[in-house]
Amino acid sequence: MPGTTNMPSPAPAQVGSPTVGPAPLQPQGGGQAIPFRIATLERQDVIGQTSILPGAAEQISDNVLPGTGYMYEVDLFCNAPSTGNSITTITYAEDAPYNAVSSVILGDVTGQIVNLDGWSLKQIGKYGGWEPFNEEASADTTNVFSKSTATGGAGGTFTFHLKVPVGLNRRDLVVILGNQDRSQQYQLRHNVNASANIYATAPTTVPTMTIVRNYGSYAVPNAANEQARRTKWYQTRMASRGQRAANGHAGVPRRHGRNAPLGG
Repeated sequence: MPGTTNMPSPAPAQVGSPTVGPAPLQPQGGGQAIPFRIATLERQDVIGQTSILPGAAEQISDNVLPGTGYMYEVDLFCNAPSTGNSITTITYAEDAPYNAVSSVILGDVTGQIVNLDGWSLKQIGKYGGWEPFNEEASADTTNVFSKSTATGGAGGTFTFHLKVPVGLNRRDLVVILGNQDRSQQYQLRHNVNASANIYATAPTTVPTMTIVRNYGSYAVPNAANEQARRTKWYQTRMASRGQRAANGHAGVPRRHGRNAPLGG
């Protein structure tokens, strides 16, 4: 029409186009950074399980740990439920049931961090402060501890936890391990002992033992919090094995010389 100007119509929005959100906060200079212990988050993840029937010889079980966060511990939940037992008296061998796990080795291609038998690992967890209470005194025989010598179908059942320690305590997370390098992952071996080393008098049918691996770790914090206050996104007092440039963080110092493994 005369006297009018044709304005171009706005282009239709593309279906499935991403929504543009606000720019991420950048850390602000000045002031004290939020400590790593406050900025991080604790995580517990079940990362796998292995079921093995104890036989005439030791059996090897090798497992890969996921590359994520900072490693604090691995909790091995060991459970062997017996059924159909008709033996009157079940007796355990010395150091049982913990010696049902004959060997626990945590390490990577550069060396070992932990190398202990199950009984020794239990004593370190119990008296070194990784167990917050006496698990053997627990009334929860399903999820915490059991060592049945009873006559009947369940005789020979045992349940226990083994803590594979890395960090010294949860208060300040001293010597946790950086574990963000997914091209070079940590390995965890937990071998199952021969049945004759677990029982002096075995049940009618030796039970299958299941080992559930619970990975305890702490998240890598963001560079800044919601108020743009900068954070310490790495632990400054990590174990020397965790101080690696391969973590993907330029500020992490390079690792020092090899340390002797716990128990090795």
